[in-house]
Amino acid sequence: MNVENTNARKGGGGKGHFSLIIVGAVLALIGVSFLIGGGVFAYLNQKTEGGGFVLSNTYQVRSSTYAFVLETDFSQDVPWYFSWMNPGSQTEWVVTGVNQSQTLFVGYTKVDDLISYEDNSGIMFETPTHYDFNTDIYVAQLDINHTAVYGQNAPGSPWQQTFWLQATNSTGSTQVFWNGNASPNTMTWSPGDYALVIMNPNGAKGVQADVQLGYRATILNWLPTALIPLGAVLALVGIFLAKRNWRLSRQVTVGV
Repeated sequence: MNVENTNARKGGGGKGHFSLIIVGAVLALIGVSFLIGGGVFAYLNQKTEGGGFVLSNTYQVRSSTYAFVLETDFSQDVPWYFSWMNPGSQTEWVVTGVNQSQTLFVGYTKVDDLISYEDNSGIMFETPTHYDFNTDIYVAQLDINHTAVYGQNAPGSPWQQTFWLQATNSTGSTQVFWNGNASPNTMTWSPGDYALVIMNPNGAKGVQADVQLGYRATILNWLPTALIPLGAVLALVGIFLAKRNWRLSRQVTVGV
């Protein structure tokens, strides 16, 4: 009597096949979960703007003063659950002229330098007294409910000042990133208290622009690329493993 056949009759082979069926089923379930997750992220990514940014509602700057000023510090606004695994996350301001032929001056500087200039020159500018912003996964929200006007003097051209860390004249949209690499019509700033300043290039009164807040977590851009192929492989391997061992277990049962 063959020893291997005896073990088969005792059910040892069947138990082994049954265990592998379970393993295959688990792999298939994990694979399907990855496929679904990757598909959901791919769908949500298609709803973002260029570069994977989700943009907030638009705040309309319609100021009769010489400058519109936004003071902010984004350094504490990166969601904690991305800060350790996604250092490439970005927050941005998007400043767009009311019409495409309009040229705007957009610059940023340290708040302390701007306050010193405002105090010494007495220029007339408008700024929010308080505003709320929120950035999260596929979420960007900007709430500016009230602004105030300070000063009364004319500033002249903003290009006459030397405290700008970065500045540009642009038509269309200008992106100002808190974190990331600059490209044409973009600027970057580092953590800390800074001010975004929107003016007319000649320093004239009447600043008109649309302002939005944007956020992207770069990990979300490549998750579909990773999850969908991995999920497909796991699902196929799991199905193959489960089907093959189910068939072998049936053969063992028939042979008993």
